[in-house]
Amino acid sequence: NKEKYKKFTTLLEKLVQDLIKSVIGEPLSCTKTALPGGGEGEWDENEERLRNFDALVFGHFESADHSLGGNLLAARSDLEKDGLRATVWNLLWYYGVNLFDCVVTNIVPWAAPHDHGDRILSGIPPNVISFVNNLTKAKLECLGKPKKVAGFGAHVRTFAKNQGYTNVRVPWTFHFDSPHLSLFTTSAPRSLFKEHYDAFGALVSFLGGKEGAGEDLHQARVGEAEDETTREMLRARRSEAVSEGVRASWRNHKAAGTLHPAQVGM
Repeated sequence: NKEKYKKFTTLLEKLVQDLIKSVIGEPLSCTKTALPGGGEGEWDENEERLRNFDALVFGHFESADHSLGGNLLAARSDLEKDGLRATVWNLLWYYGVNLFDCVVTNIVPWAAPHDHGDRILSGIPPNVISFVNNLTKAKLECLGKPKKVAGFGAHVRTFAKNQGYTNVRVPWTFHFDSPHLSLFTTSAPRSLFKEHYDAFGALVSFLGGKEGAGEDLHQARVGEAEDETTREMLRARRSEAVSEGVRASWRNHKAAGTLHPAQVGM
């Protein structure tokens, strides 16, 4: 229900801006949920459910380092050539996952430095965290039922379990086995094994991306060329691989005003 979705969204924004800000002591803005088609999304004629709600994808939190301005799918100056600003989402994008056809959201609805993942909720009372989680789920339920639900990382996996997204009786299929994608997008040494790459590849495949992505990424990060290859992989997005449908989705996002000001030359 579009009206309820907007009300829950407003309530969550106020909670982040007022209550969470008072606890943390820093000004905060709420990370937006990206809907297919951009802006307020495309709803059925009665505005009861979202059209083409194929997949719901969860991330952990918005990295303040990327200056996304609350827009998880913010692009670099040239989407087709350079991809998305946020490296974790860009990794999925690079391997053919059309995130603009998905509902993309975070379990923590505000930004923090990239290395604050383990302490981003420090100092916030458990009952407040529980309320944020329940409010997030209630907001998303207003969109209707997706066909697939997925996410990456241990924090998202715990959230999904606690909120019932991995219940075998739910009307969707789900995938939460992948480690956090930041483990693949940094050149710092990591203890990654074949099963981690396989889990990433399964996530990409589950979301309709390129088959064999896990093995391809594994090979790209092996050997002396790891740093250079990985950096190039995260930046590159060959224009010939971007379908007209994706270009149209991006134009809709731009027209709906969901782009960060830096993306439109402001």
